[in-house]
Amino acid sequence: MRHTLIRWGFEFGASVLVATALISVMISAAFAYMHLANLATDNLNVLGLSFYRITSVAGKLSGRTVPLGMNLVFLGGIVLFFGLLEGRHRLTRR
Repeated sequence: MRHTLIRWGFEFGASVLVATALISVMISAAFAYMHLANLATDNLNVLGLSFYRITSVAGKLSGRTVPLGMNLVFLGGIVLFFGLLEGRHRLTRR
């Protein structure tokens, strides 16, 4: 039982890191795209759920999270990667 809890802790921590890294890369890429395309506003969406809004005011880009959307996208990413790691463990254990 102790090894299972340690593995779950590691998988949860890895899931949080991977989800955070992917969301950071997506937001950075969106800022670069907005800068190159000279757009006024852009929303980042995952499966139709808006989670980050970038606006350009007087040539300066600023972004802010859409609270409910960001929480759901982050939680979904953690659950997805945790499930993938747990599934990998169950497949390789047999």
